[in-house]
Formats: sequence, C-alpha cells, structure tokens
Amino acid sequence: MLSLLPIAAVLAAAPGKLQLGLIDNDTGDPVDGALVELVERGTVVTSASSGVTGSVELTAPPGVYQIRVTHPGYELLVDEEALTSGRTSEVRVRMRVPASATVLIVDERLGDEVNKTVVSIDELKSVPGTFGDPVRGLQTLPGVARPNVAEGSLVVRGAEGLNTGYYVDGMPVPYMFHTLVGRSVIPAGFIDDIEFFPGGMPSRYGEVTQAAVNVRTDTEPVGRTKSMVGLNVLDGSLAIEHRLSDKVTIRAAGRYSWMHALIWSGSMIAVMRAGGESYEAGYFSPKYADLFADARWEASPQDSVSLLFIRSRDRLILRQGRYDEDGDGEPDPPDWEQWDLPYDPEAYIDNGFTRARLRWDHDGEQRDYSTWVALGQESQTNLLGAAFLSREGPYRGRVTGTSLIVRRDEVFDLGGQNRLVYGGQLTLRPVVAEDFQGVWADPEADIPTTTDDQVSAGLWIEPQIRTERFYLAPGVRGSAYVWNGQTAIQPEPRLSMRYDLNEDWLLKGAIGRYTQMPPVERYAQGIGNPDLPLMKAWQASLGAEGPLPGSWSMDASVYGAVMNDLIVRNLRSDIYQDEGVAYSELRPEFLSVMGYAYGLEGLLRMQPGQRRYWGWVSITLGRAIRVDKGLGTFSGDYDQPLSFQVLGAYDLSDKWEISSRAQFTSGQPHTPLYGVYVPEDAFYTEYRGEINSDRYPAYFRWDLRIQRTWQARRVDWVWFLDVYNVTWRKNAFAAAYDFDYSELVPIAHLPLLPTLGIEAKF
Repeated sequence: MLSLLPIAAVLAAAPGKLQLGLIDNDTGDPVDGALVELVERGTVVTSASSGVTGSVELTAPPGVYQIRVTHPGYELLVDEEALTSGRTSEVRVRMRVPASATVLIVDERLGDEVNKTVVSIDELKSVPGTFGDPVRGLQTLPGVARPNVAEGSLVVRGAEGLNTGYYVDGMPVPYMFHTLVGRSVIPAGFIDDIEFFPGGMPSRYGEVTQAAVNVRTDTEPVGRTKSMVGLNVLDGSLAIEHRLSDKVTIRAAGRYSWMHALIWSGSMIAVMRAGGESYEAGYFSPKYADLFADARWEASPQDSVSLLFIRSRDRLILRQGRYDEDGDGEPDPPDWEQWDLPYDPEAYIDNGFTRARLRWDHDGEQRDYSTWVALGQESQTNLLGAAFLSREGPYRGRVTGTSLIVRRDEVFDLGGQNRLVYGGQLTLRPVVAEDFQGVWADPEADIPTTTDDQVSAGLWIEPQIRTERFYLAPGVRGSAYVWNGQTAIQPEPRLSMRYDLNEDWLLKGAIGRYTQMPPVERYAQGIGNPDLPLMKAWQASLGAEGPLPGSWSMDASVYGAVMNDLIVRNLRSDIYQDEGVAYSELRPEFLSVMGYAYGLEGLLRMQPGQRRYWGWVSITLGRAIRVDKGLGTFSGDYDQPLSFQVLGAYDLSDKWEISSRAQFTSGQPHTPLYGVYVPEDAFYTEYRGEINSDRYPAYFRWDLRIQRTWQARRVDWVWFLDVYNVTWRKNAFAAAYDFDYSELVPIAHLPLLPTLGIEAKF
C-alpha cells in the first residue's frame, strides 16, 4: 500500500488537456492564426496559436479556466472550461466575423439600385415587439404604415396593402406573414438579408405598383453541418444545413405553432374551474406551419443548379363551445355538422401555398444569367371578412389557383463600371374564386363561382452607367396582362440616379411608372367588382444621406405618388331576413379610385462604433388621399399623418442585451356611425357617415426585449423575453358605439403579449 502512494500522488498531479477546434461560424472552414489563452484569476497560465487545421492543444493543471480566443478577423470569444486530471476535453468553437455596425441599414452604394435598402438580420431579430421575426422588423423603417393589429403586413408610402409584393430569392409568393401573430413564412435561421424597396423599384421588378420585399436565403455560403432548434411561446422550429460534398449542399427547416393548444388548454381550465364541462370551452387563436428546403449543385466553376421548395399553411380558428342541451351526457354537435358545407366554419382564415423552383445560374467573365421555372398551388379562404383585419383575401369566400412562372435575368458587362441589365418573365395562373356569402346565411344557396386564366408577361432593359461621382439607370419595362376578358399592354419607363457630393454625402432620386393586375377576389362574381381596370401609378422620390457629428447618420427623402384606378374597400350595409327577422351586416365593396400620396420620411441612426448602445429614430410625415366621383375626397385606410418610432438597445455585458421600442402614430381612419331615434320602436338605429371621415384615438405602444447569448462547448444559445405592449394600452383596431351612437367604445385591442423563447445552434 505504501508503495502505491507515490503513484497516486503523481496521478493526482497529472495535468489536464484541452483540445480546441476553431471554425468559421458562417463557412465552417478552420480558423488559422487564432491565439488561445487559458486564464486563471487574471493570469495567463498557458497559450497557443491555431494552425491551418484550426486545432489547438493546451495542457494545464486541473482546475477551472477562462478560455480567451483572439483573432484580428473575428470577435473576441471568452468561455469557461474545467480541466480534469489525466483527461482530455474536446471543444469545437465557432468564430464570428465582427459586424461593422450593430445596426446595419444602409443603401448598397455599389449595387444596381438607388432605393434598395439591405437590412441586417441579426439586428432586426432583436427589434422588440416583432417576436424575433426579422421580416416583421421592417415595420420600424420610415414610410411603413402601422397595420391594424399585430399582423406583419407592410403598407408603404400611402398605398394599399395589396400594392406591396413579396418575394423569396426573387420568386413571388402569395403572402409573407401569418395571420394575427405576424411572423413571416420563412424561418429566421435561413434568412441571410432582406432587400426592401419602399419605392423606385428597378426595371426587373414588375406587377406591383408600390413596394417590394425580397427575402434572400442564398447570399451566404453553406459551410459544414449546422443545426438550429428554436422554442418559444408561439411555435417550435428546427433547421439544418449540410455540405454533402464540395459541390452539393442541402438545407431544410420546419416550423409548427402550438399557440392554439395553449389557448385551448387555458380556456378549458377556466371553464372547468367555473363549474362547466371541458367541451364547453371556446377559443379564438392562430395556427400555422411552414416548411422550407433547398438543394444546390455546383455543376462547374461558372454554373450552379438549385431546387427550392416552400410550403406554408395559415389558419385562424374560432372554436365555439359545445353544450349538452338534450341531457345525454355528451356534447351536442353544432348545426353546421349536418350541412354539406364547402368550408370549415371554424377556420375563419385558411390560407396555404406551395412553391417549387428549379434555377440555373451562370457566372461568366462578361455575361451573367439566371434562368428558373417555378410551379405551385395556393388557396386563400376568408370567412372573417375585411371589416376588422386588413389581411388581403376574399370576403367570406375562397380563391384557389396554380401558378407557373418562367423567368430569365441577364447582366452584360459593358466595361469599366457600366453594365446592361435585361430579362423577361411570364406568369400563367388559372384561378377559381367562390363566394360563400349566400351559403353563410343559407346552406342550400348556390355558390357564385368565377373561373379565370390570368396571364402576365414582362420584358425589361436597363443600362447602368457609373462615373466617379454619378450613377444613372434609365430603364424601361413593357408589361402585358390578360384577365377577366380584358387585355392591357403598358409601358413602364423608370429612372434612378445618384450623385456623390463628397466621400460621405450623396443625393439620390428616382421616378417611374408601375402597373398591377387586380387580384381575382377583387373582381370575382359575388365577391368583387367585375369592372375593375388595371392599377397604375407614377412614383417619385428625392433624398440625401450621410454621416452627422459623433456616431450619427441621417437618411431623409421626400416622396410623391399618383395612383390611377387604385382599388380600395368601402363597407356597405346589407339587409337580409331569416325566419321573419331582419338582419343588417357590413359587406365590403371594391372601388376603383384615384389615389395621391406624399410625405417626408427620415431615419436618424446611431452608429455604434465601440459603444455598447445603438438605435435609431424613424419619422414619417405624410398623407394618403383617395378621390372618387361618388364618395368625394377622403383619407385612405392607412392614412397616418404622423408616425414616430424610437428604438434603442444597450449591451449590459458580453452576454446580456436589453432593447426597447416606443411607437406613436396617428389614429387609423374609419367611417363613423350616427344614431337616429325611431319613436315607434323606442330605440336608436344607425346611419353611416362619410367614408373615413373620423379617426380612432392616437396609437401608442411600448415594447421591451431582454436577450442573453452564450456559448457552451459546441452549442450557441440565445434566450429572450419579448414583451409586446408593455403598458397594456388599449389601442383599438375595432370599435362599437353606445346605445345612442354618441360615444365610440373600443371593443378590440391587443393586451400585453409576452413571448419567451430559446434557440440553440450547433
């Protein structure tokens, strides 16, 4: 026994080993030349540098050490690790390239468009009140109107919601946001950046008259295997990307909401605690699911082939409670279960689409081109109507269709900094629109159905000329449309320009004409107005941007638009009888009107530099006016003369960040009701005032977000608490009147909504 004591002493004093594998977080490549130090109580115990394989091996006595990794091309990384006597700990470390600015909202001055804004995803995910969705974070930018509720729709520069087009890697999609919660259909982990055109879109964008949002998932290289798991109150998600070989990469992601299950559970518990049965519980909640997949093959150094697949389903459920009226101990089925209805009466919103695209890209010495074909089905059902929600879609009806899109883009190098951009796109879309309004009141009623074959085609060419200080892009696009028995061929001249006053400040401007086909639900039989013509708009903007003293920068523009045959919604009262009782309900009618929009928008941004805080101030002063022969001049649905937002964030430490956003806007316009006393019935009835001649009270909301990030061995963790409407302010998006119609009483508003979530990347 005594002879073993020296051996035990030696073993107890044996050092521990630490083997690190340093890789680039974006590409998965090994990081060479990084200095790794083991620090104990502020003293460096040992250190070593990584080689070409990115590996480092350190030896030190047993204990708990601080690991400090420094590299001139990456962010400082600090972690903690315990070394055990005689054992080797293996840890893989992901190194991140430092952001040039904590908030990146800048025009791409070397790009091909003047009015394009490319927004950093990491910062938009941290915007409070967005539930961690970066696309929804675009609502904080100037010129974007506040939507009615928590939804994510983007209404830009005084236009209507349907005048904003949504794209994924340049491919059009029917919608971008889920109902009510406002999360986008693309999982955030795969979004590289977002192109946002608030106006002045280049010639390659057509079939939309105001703004374009292009979510890009293909600008960053796919490195080695990376996975992400996300869990929050709203949903759960899983994503993975993997390089099968030097030439083949795959990515896939899925998301499923469980908020409806939580709401149902809470409703059931509340009913049972009140003495009722579980089946008597009713609830109103969103339910959605998304699927995204992408495979790429580098066929040659100049050519690549990719296959993109997107699928989304979006429902808003109103489940009515069941009751045991006959006393048999079982809930009685609702009346509608015995009817042969063409829809689910409890799915007030039921939307979905599928898109599959095959694309071939060629990167040549003088000529680049991209060719792709996309095919997919879509369906949008709206039983709720458009009285309260601004979601685009039919009113108590359904639209289904299949889209086939073929597109070709080419860029020809003219020498120097000049190039020629040209291409074409053809879209074929057979659609069917059904009006369920009559079935809603009478299950035996006929369903008015409209079948149409929509065709749209566009050709464009745009020379882009650059000098040392000047950029000029005079483009022209020719668009052709066939729909509802109508044919239209429209020229769309456009001009973008930029002038660099000096190394910092620049002037920018754009003017152009844009056209857009009416959506089928706007002109379908029963649902819409069959006489709607093509929408047309002239846009113009002029602005400047540059740095200010300190760490501030400014971007400001004035804009104006004239919109012909703009489609707007008016509400009329329809009266019908049921078993001798007369009922009145609001039903929308779609009008073709003249629209005007003008305003000033500005972004004052804090350049963070070496500071721990960042933020920006966004302000928009503008009007959105509509003119109709029968209705006169009135405010648009999103006419908000003042929109003011302040966003600020502070890094409490290397791992903790707190951010806050305050938003103040003018109240949304609405059509007032007035009361008239009916003596023979001894009650008040209403009559409608002039369209949008009144406003809801001014809107104010304060959002808060707390986030913690850390790294443990091979996993990057993010924990966050996002609180929507911290002050619980009752901002009405729907209202009723008291008995004599003398006072407006808000009946619909969103309370404080906390969202707790966690993400893991490995």
